[in-house]
Amino acid sequence: MDTTALGELLAEKLGLDAESMGPSFLISIARRSLHQSGYADLPAFVRAAATDGEIWETLVENVVVPETWFFRDEAPFEYIAEVAQQILRVRGAGPIRFMSCPCSSGEEAYSIAIALMDAGLSPSTFTIDAADVSPNSIKMAQSAIYRTRSFRGNHRIDRAHYFQHESDTKRWRLKPAFRAMVKFRPANLVTLAGLEHSPPYDIVLCRNLLIYLHARARAVVLAALRRLLTPDGILIVGHAEPAIAREHGFASIGDPRAFAFVKTVKAESRKQVMSISSASRAPRNNLKSPSQIAVAAAHGNIEKKPAGAPSQSRAAAPTLENIRKLGDAGLTQEAIQQCRDYVRRVPDSAEGYFLLGVLCGATKNDSEAETALRRALYLQPDHAGALMHLSLNHYAKGNTLTAARLRARADRIAARGSKS
Repeated sequence: MDTTALGELLAEKLGLDAESMGPSFLISIARRSLHQSGYADLPAFVRAAATDGEIWETLVENVVVPETWFFRDEAPFEYIAEVAQQILRVRGAGPIRFMSCPCSSGEEAYSIAIALMDAGLSPSTFTIDAADVSPNSIKMAQSAIYRTRSFRGNHRIDRAHYFQHESDTKRWRLKPAFRAMVKFRPANLVTLAGLEHSPPYDIVLCRNLLIYLHARARAVVLAALRRLLTPDGILIVGHAEPAIAREHGFASIGDPRAFAFVKTVKAESRKQVMSISSASRAPRNNLKSPSQIAVAAAHGNIEKKPAGAPSQSRAAAPTLENIRKLGDAGLTQEAIQQCRDYVRRVPDSAEGYFLLGVLCGATKNDSEAETALRRALYLQPDHAGALMHLSLNHYAKGNTLTAARLRARADRIAARGSKS
């Protein structure tokens, strides 16, 4: 079955890099779509999907597989709650604007609402918009009815407070007052349909989309996200996407586990907002937010040290935390040198080699990056981050089968972790 035209259509309208999904992906999508639509001929189906909205939706639903749960990764939501509290203390008025896109079946957007409520914020102090390319996902999100699997992971939600349990179906329905905190709508970050007139947001979550897009679509989406953010707005990406965000002029901020980024070095007003002291943290949050923003220039490889960036003596033994701070401050070459020193001192550190691989990848030193990532996997075969970055490296070189296998391993490890 020749799926070339199908892949081209998905690349054009969704930005999807079909090869990154594995060799059988397009064939599976094609067979399912033909069966559901009644078409016997794939080229005819593709032509119809390009112009017929209903047939296109059939295709989209087969491509987009909702896979999310409440408080997925947890740290981003803890971080959001802390930032929101600080913004209100500094700004004093006006709702904080959030966007979740793609929002899938709604768990992420509702997790934002629950995190803010748990932090003591009033619904009048924030607004949450959520968007997805899948009409079915939007309907599921608006219904806010979830199975137990949507509550996997370690976060303990007070379900009795936020949900009504339907004993006959064994499902959980979010209570109306909390459903009303999120506004859903269809939108496409690649074509910008549905987002043309959106005012900017303080915090945008766009997680686990960029890794599935081809290079041109990534550039389009990151440009759209720039427009959707306020000048000092925060973008939160997925755990395998920080390198992509940095490549497009974003700089890391805050707890490294939150995968949060800002888009310019001019976010001076955010410095005060983000100065989260240990005393102001909720006891259950073990976040390591920095005392101030340290960001690189939005364009170009500027090795200039911003105000407040970490400084270290070369004679002092580097730590992984300080090396990360150097990288986040835009001092990539210094961070690489210190990371090399670190792994020479601690040759059995999988995390050290992983960090070296990420830093080298950011400077296009692909050979050293791959060597470091492979060393990390030798020391820790289940290191999901190393698997994902090595997968991206192989994909960039055109080794799509190897890239798909590595990513599948990472996904299996992440799935096992979510069940533990």
